[in-house]
Amino acid sequence: MGRQWEERERRNNSQPEQNRISKRMVFRRTVILMLICGVGFFIPLAVQLWNISIRDHNFYQQKAAEQQLMDVAVAAHRGDILDANGEVMAMSATVYNLILAPKDLINSVDKDDFEDEDGKLDQSAYQAEIQRKRDEVADGLCAVRPDLDRADLERRLEKENSQYEVLLTNVEEGEAEAIRAFIEEHKTAYYLYLTPSTKRYYPFSALASQVLGFVNTEGGVYGLEAGYEDVLKGIPGRVVTGKTAKNVEMYNSYSNYIDAVNGYDLTLTLDSTIQAYAEQAIETGIQAYDVRNGGFCVVMDPKTGAILAMASSPEFDPNSYSAVTDSLLQGEIQADIPGFYEQLKAENAQKPAEEQQTDAELQEQAAAQATAKARETQWRNKAIREPYEPGSTFKALVLAAGKGTRLQTEGVDLPKVMRLADGKPLLHYVLSGLDFLSPEDVILVVGWKKEAVLAAYPQYPHAVQAEQHGTGHAVQCAAHLLEGFDGHVLVCCGDAPLMKGETFRALTETHLRDGNACTLLSSVLEDGGNYGRILREADGTFQAIVEDKDCTPEQKAVREVNTGTYLFHAPALLAALGRLRDDNAQGELYLTDVPAFIKADGGRVGLCDTCSPDEMLGVNTLEQLAQVEALLRGRGGPRG
Repeated sequence: MGRQWEERERRNNSQPEQNRISKRMVFRRTVILMLICGVGFFIPLAVQLWNISIRDHNFYQQKAAEQQLMDVAVAAHRGDILDANGEVMAMSATVYNLILAPKDLINSVDKDDFEDEDGKLDQSAYQAEIQRKRDEVADGLCAVRPDLDRADLERRLEKENSQYEVLLTNVEEGEAEAIRAFIEEHKTAYYLYLTPSTKRYYPFSALASQVLGFVNTEGGVYGLEAGYEDVLKGIPGRVVTGKTAKNVEMYNSYSNYIDAVNGYDLTLTLDSTIQAYAEQAIETGIQAYDVRNGGFCVVMDPKTGAILAMASSPEFDPNSYSAVTDSLLQGEIQADIPGFYEQLKAENAQKPAEEQQTDAELQEQAAAQATAKARETQWRNKAIREPYEPGSTFKALVLAAGKGTRLQTEGVDLPKVMRLADGKPLLHYVLSGLDFLSPEDVILVVGWKKEAVLAAYPQYPHAVQAEQHGTGHAVQCAAHLLEGFDGHVLVCCGDAPLMKGETFRALTETHLRDGNACTLLSSVLEDGGNYGRILREADGTFQAIVEDKDCTPEQKAVREVNTGTYLFHAPALLAALGRLRDDNAQGELYLTDVPAFIKADGGRVGLCDTCSPDEMLGVNTLEQLAQVEALLRGRGGPRG
């Protein structure tokens, strides 16, 4: 009994000590846990503070500045263009753009004015005040400009999240003054304001329009306006001022002004009087000779080389450069619409049903494309942008020596190029596509029954290929007519009547633009057929042409084919012709070997892949003749 009591007493005495130890352990664990949590929370915060203060300091400093400063661009005055006598042919004047900020209009209405004593917003009265301001703007602007589309203006005013709506551009000073008066009277400057801009004026309207060109909102687009953009445009200035939280300038606050640097004036050698006479002479000639494609005229001072006039027709008014006013161009628009429509219709049929456009939409798009084509025509300065120069610069070789054995029928004894398609010889269509060249600069390479060809086209010079040994041999037979010629030679086939003049022009433009010694016209076929394949390097440049009979299976899989039409720099062509060999599958001299020789000599060889599969069709059989005839009729009958 005594021992039990002692044991109980000992346990009772030790209990307070255990409690104290347990409490200390809980305390320590709590402190440790708090330290761990504190460090865990502090580290991300410290990282974020470091990012803001150190790493992204400049970024946030700029953001803060933007919130405090208003930065407004000041347009520079575009330089004038003057003729040789100081007459201003292009000038700039200050105009204005009218800007609406629908979001700021809403913010200009203070909600506090429409809350009761308990802070409850009278939503109806608040929205009514916003609508009153919208109606006020619409009424005021329509009073100044009655031609404004009221419905469109109201739609823009209701864009609650829009910060920037351009209502009017090129506002003249008189209208601008009336708008300023409205803004001041109704205190709308917070959400309706004018910004200065410039408008280009051409005092002589259409005079020298293709030379001068025109400008749009981005700057010079065509002519001298584009060519001398860096000289004429100047450097915009800036005005930096303090602003409130509502984006309103704080007057008498910090300001920094950076003056705009106006553009330089440009003085031409052009004489506006001589220019007017030149344009009048062109129009007289066009009327007298019923010229369909316009013309151009260049007047030069023979002593100095100064250009005194450079006239081109059809002309346009750069003050309204999008308008097509020439009657012939308007006729072309109407003529082109059906073609564009059919093309768009075919493309539309390939789209999924849900993506297809309506017929009305296709018609509208076709009209837009035809109009765009006409605009490009009227803007083009033919004196410098037409790819074909007088005869001393360009010549053509038309290969027309073929017999056409597979075309022979009983009672018809004609060379291939004289076979009729839709009432005209095949050669007729090819020569029509070359009508940008004078007849004396188009050389016919004739052979079998050459008398029939020369009797029909006596005005064309010719060379004779008595025996046919390939296309390279045909060109060799005409080489003597190219001796000493330093221009460019277009080589094409006399039995390809579907080739279009615009395709020849595209080939020439590519050739001149890229500075090529040789440019090949190519096409892409689903099935390469028996045409020569065009091989390209890994970077897409020309490698070689391989005739179909010489192709490996891998080369036959190539879809880009040679059309048989080329453009050569004459000296490069003549240098390569003497190196042709007949060690090939047909034992002929291939003209297709010439581009590789030119490339090996360091000349640039380029490709123009704008030829359609139909255009490259040649006529070797009666079936092909029928096919070509059907396509010609589909174009609207024979040319010429």
